[in-house]
Amino acid sequence: MDFSENDFTDLESFSLYWRWNDPNYDQFAPADLAQIKPLTTEAANSAFAEIEDIKHFQLHSKVDAPAESEDVSKWLDSVIPSCETIFLFWGTWDIAVVLPRNFFVPHWDAFCYPSSDDLVISSKELSFKLFYHHYEEFVFYK
Repeated sequence: MDFSENDFTDLESFSLYWRWNDPNYDQFAPADLAQIKPLTTEAANSAFAEIEDIKHFQLHSKVDAPAESEDVSKWLDSVIPSCETIFLFWGTWDIAVVLPRNFFVPHWDAFCYPSSDDLVISSKELSFKLFYHHYEEFVFYK
């Protein structure tokens, strides 16, 4: 899955930007914010369609994911393959960002909100599917 410069949109205008730039939630440094690359609606829909088409994955493992859990970060680090880039898709799947795997793992709870978020996470290589359910559970397929 490859993207061009036109497939990305400005972070400051992204609908979920407040999650990473508001002291009441998380306030990342500018260098960290620069790692979060929002996709346009069209690019997100196209990328999600590719991920959705993959049917050969089998359930590998799952874990309860209470907010701010170091155990969850360790679990994510152990199950997400070493890849440079991952994709996060929220809700209707037309809201998505691209970011480094190594940035997501320790900061997962800044992207996955209990009670409101359902996410699908995958990689450029399409080597896994990871679901975050709003009832605080991750489910990993590969």
